[in-house]
Amino acid sequence: MKHVYDNYPAEKLPKDLRNGLKRGERVRVIVEAMEQRGRSHAASENGGKRHLRAFWGAGRGLYNGSDDAVASIRALRNEWE
Repeated sequence: MKHVYDNYPAEKLPKDLRNGLKRGERVRVIVEAMEQRGRSHAASENGGKRHLRAFWGAGRGLYNGSDDAVASIRALRNEWE
């Protein structure tokens, strides 16, 4: 759930959130629950399943090129032989 408070007086914010704000300023405050245990909100609504696009780019930088990726996959496959 998400709550948005427009034109909220900055002096009502906790001291650590007022850092850099001037007295008398008005702000927008957005309150939103954080994800729990690494599961996204969409995944929890969808029976724990995530759309394939959620994994896009997850392995970026893991390999030094396609040859390295193929060699790694073959090594994993060969563990079972």
